[in-house]
Amino acid sequence: MNQKISRRKMLGRTGRAVLVGGLGSPFFIRAANRGADRWPHGAVVGENTGMRVGEKILADGGNAIDAAVAAALAASVAAPARSGIGGYGRHMIVALNGGRKVAAIDFNTAAPTAARPDMFPLDEKGAVTGSINLYGWKAVGVPGTLAGLQLALNRFGTRSFREVVKPAIEIAEKGFLINKVFANTIRTSAARFAQDSGSTKIYLKDGQPLGEGDMLRNPELAKLLSVLAERNSVDSFYRGDISQRIADAFQKNAGLVTTKDLAAYRAREVEPLRLQLGDFAVLTAPLTRGGLTILQALSILKVLDWNPASRAGPAAHARLEALRLAWKDRLELLGDPEKVKVPVKKLLSQDYAQELAAKVRGAVKEKKLVANSIAEHHA
Repeated sequence: MNQKISRRKMLGRTGRAVLVGGLGSPFFIRAANRGADRWPHGAVVGENTGMRVGEKILADGGNAIDAAVAAALAASVAAPARSGIGGYGRHMIVALNGGRKVAAIDFNTAAPTAARPDMFPLDEKGAVTGSINLYGWKAVGVPGTLAGLQLALNRFGTRSFREVVKPAIEIAEKGFLINKVFANTIRTSAARFAQDSGSTKIYLKDGQPLGEGDMLRNPELAKLLSVLAERNSVDSFYRGDISQRIADAFQKNAGLVTTKDLAAYRAREVEPLRLQLGDFAVLTAPLTRGGLTILQALSILKVLDWNPASRAGPAAHARLEALRLAWKDRLELLGDPEKVKVPVKKLLSQDYAQELAAKVRGAVKEKKLVANSIAEHHA
């Protein structure tokens, strides 16, 4: 007799997976060499606190997406220098049914409507005056992290937002011990923190930066996440009372993000880009993700019948030239596909790969750089 399985049960059974990235900085798969005994339910690789939270979600029967979202939320509290709910957005690749279905979610940061090409004036050396493109309220775009995590949970998860955000709330309330790396980050940023009342309250004590072994608590973040947990949704972060408070703070501090910017923001499920390499398929989120550059370089190397095991000599030279050519196109042609026309099909076409591969062959043969490559561009 066939047993009927609900969508949530089915998704839960497909959740034994390796989760990588989305936790604040690039991470690499280490799980394959650890053995099944280490992670009987699947593995989360990334920021340590988020990793432990994600592993517990898997052990408790959650699927890979439940674990990834919980891990990302926990990491946004425990590793604010890497990620944060108000910081830069991300992308996610989701593989279901043994890889037979692959989806991507774009929750990259969006520029506010008031952003202009000349909003960051340059000094005589060509650098942005005061580094206001990196620090301060004008450097902040419309945050996409919460919207993307909510969309992933809605589409592919089995747990509610209320459930997966609980560990992050607990970390923010009870605090966590600052390690050596994070202590150094706080120390080097102390002068900027001192200019902002919110940062001062969190990262400084009696005017001095918190150090290794100190406890860091963020009760206000815990309250905000608790409100979202009670509502079981991040919607009010973008449309509602919380978004109004965020926009008011931007206005007070000469920032650019408004309630209209927040309300207009949407995370999107998008079709991944794909490149076939022998028996393997390489997939990445499309623009605004930068994986297109990697696929373009791989397409050139595929034409060259490149051997990845060769790490020196002509093989290394070919790899570098392919990357230079792909990076040149990245700087000259890539952008937000909603704002500019990007020739994605051409960049990944066989004809274009052949054209660039011919340039690489010539450069390797002559032991020179490819003419007009990115290396020459910056020389």
